[in-house]
Amino acid sequence: MNNNDYNGYTNRATWNVVLWASNDGGLYDYLREMYDRMIMKDMDETEREQHIKANLMEWYGSTTPDGDKLEDADWFQIRETFDESYDFILDAYNL
Repeated sequence: MNNNDYNGYTNRATWNVVLWASNDGGLYDYLREMYDRMIMKDMDETEREQHIKANLMEWYGSTTPDGDKLEDADWFQIRETFDESYDFILDAYNL
């Protein structure tokens, strides 16, 4: 991660999306299953980023539970963070 303006993330919205996704058991399980499906569909990084954004916007709507706008989030950085978090799935498929 290059730009570390807010707790290691580009901005508060990016940090907050990752925070909520990491601390919500149901969402964690959902994202884990989503990563399995994305890998099975052979999605590249850009496709994964778009898929993550679409799914989290569907999950939350336009803001995180405490009001950060999802449109302000750095989705590239969120995808990178999730790729690291779910690397055990990526590794299983040699990606």
